[in-house]
Amino acid sequence: PKQPKRLPPQQPIIQPPPPLKREKIPKKPSEVPLVFPIKSNVVETINIFGLKVSRIKVDKTLGLALTPLMLLPSIALLVPIAVMRRSVVFDRAVFTPEEVATLTGYVYVPIRCKIGKVLPSGITFVQPDEDLARDIHEIYDVPIRSAEAIAIALQYGATVYLSDVKAVKVAISLGVEAIYAPLNRQTNVPKS
Repeated sequence: PKQPKRLPPQQPIIQPPPPLKREKIPKKPSEVPLVFPIKSNVVETINIFGLKVSRIKVDKTLGLALTPLMLLPSIALLVPIAVMRRSVVFDRAVFTPEEVATLTGYVYVPIRCKIGKVLPSGITFVQPDEDLARDIHEIYDVPIRSAEAIAIALQYGATVYLSDVKAVKVAISLGVEAIYAPLNRQTNVPKS
C-alpha cells in the first residue's frame, strides 16, 4: 500500500503591518497653511521689501481683548523709569539753582544742617543713625554733618555729595559712592 505523501507542516503566514501614513511635510513657508483662531477679513495687502503685510478688519470684542496685550510693552518700558529714581544725600541743604535743576531723584539731607532759600522738590530731612555718625566723626575726624550724610548714604544705599575732601575719601573707603561738591559761596544762604 502506498502511503500518501506528507507535506511539510505549513507555517503561519505573518503579514507585516500596513505602512504608516505620513503626511507631506511642507518645505516652503508658502506651503504652510495659516490657521487663525479668529475670523478676519483682509482689507488690504502691501508688499514691503518682499514681505507681505496685510491689514485686517477685526471685530470690536477681539480688538478690546488685544488692546492690553499691545500696551504691555510700553508700560514695561515706563515702569523702570518711574521706579529707578536715583537717591542722593547731601551734607548741606544749600543748593544752587543749577544743582536743583539736575536733581531728579530723592534728596536726603541730615536734619540739623543749614537750609538755603532754593530747595529741590522731593527733599527729605532725615535723622541719621546717631551712633554710626558719631563713630565716623570721631574715628575718621570728619565734620559731623559729613559723617551724618555718610551714615544716611549707608542706610539708603545712595550717592553722597560732600563738601569736605577728607569726608569723600572716608565715604569711598566705606563703600559709598561719594562726590566732592564744594559749598558754593555765591548761593543764597539766609543769615542767622
